Amino acid sequence: MFKSGKFVARLAIGVVCLLLVAATFAFTLTPAQPPAQAAPAAQATSTPAPSKTGPANPTVEATTAPNDQGKAAPDPANDDPYQALFNKNFAAKLGVSEAALNAAFASALGDTTAQMVKDGKLDPNAAAKLQGLSAQGPGSLLPVIVPDKAGAKGRDVTDNPVTNPKVLFMNALPAIAPLLKLTPAELTARLEDGQSLHDLIVAANVDPQTIKTALLADFKSQLDDAVKGGKITQAQADDATKTLDSFVDGFINASSNPVDKSIKTLFNSAATWQAASQVLNMPVKTLQDRVNQGETVLQIAQAQQVDEKTLREAIQTSLQSQVAALVKDGKVSAADSAEITSALPKIVDGFINQGGPKSK
Repeated sequence: MFKSGKFVARLAIGVVCLLLVAATFAFTLTPAQPPAQAAPAAQATSTPAPSKTGPANPTVEATTAPNDQGKAAPDPANDDPYQALFNKNFAAKLGVSEAALNAAFASALGDTTAQMVKDGKLDPNAAAKLQGLSAQGPGSLLPVIVPDKAGAKGRDVTDNPVTNPKVLFMNALPAIAPLLKLTPAELTARLEDGQSLHDLIVAANVDPQTIKTALLADFKSQLDDAVKGGKITQAQADDATKTLDSFVDGFINASSNPVDKSIKTLFNSAATWQAASQVLNMPVKTLQDRVNQGETVLQIAQAQQVDEKTLREAIQTSLQSQVAALVKDGKVSAADSAEITSALPKIVDGFINQGGPKSK
């Protein structure tokens, strides 16, 4: 056990810096992902630890604080034993209490991320996520450094079976089946056969808003039950709720029509983003990050003093090449390609005016 306070401070700061660097890269260098609402699926995207009913998202909000005994108060929704073990071992190695360790970690992390934001080295949203981990001690960054370890927590609502929109959707099928004039079994079977919710709504001649309202109400009920059962925190439920509106829109508007599927593919394709980034003279990731933060592609073009007509023509030229490739590969018929081509101006318009949460 070390007695020197200066040595302890130096060692703690050194370890915090290493953790912070790893976490910063994880939060700021993650590439943009494709939309999660393209088609319904019955399974979550990751497997929870055997001892949990549903892993928590540690980046949503810190929910624990040191107690009087010098240990972090337990949180049933965020009780990774490896994180707790790391905190315990780290505190013992330094010869300090866990409360003192966590307090020092939170202070150092807050001061460092604030300076990084001030210097333009870290996005404020990423800083807020990092600071949200601080109340649970340095062990909270363990999943960032060892993301595939047993018990590691996911960092997105889609990684949690309790909050995954696709799982919520499948659980809500019994609630919307009668509205579509189907039994739950019939609805499940038709979705598994490749029919889309959009097609089933059209076939039943039902107002899409009726289905959307029913789905969102059922989702809220599922999340409320999960909070009451201690499976997730209220903060996690609130975080999931923010994504559900656009997710439901994606399900309702996603037709199984090959033309509609092709249009959606073109809108979100890497080639389309590449065409825009080239004319804007910036990396694709930079462009996607700015769009994800709320700017539209058109606004970025105006800031770069790029003519709107030039931007539109570059994207449409790319789209035309992509359509030709789809026809050549046999993925789209010649007849369908004509319909897709006629829709290209609308695709361009939607692409350059997208922004915020709906862009990935």
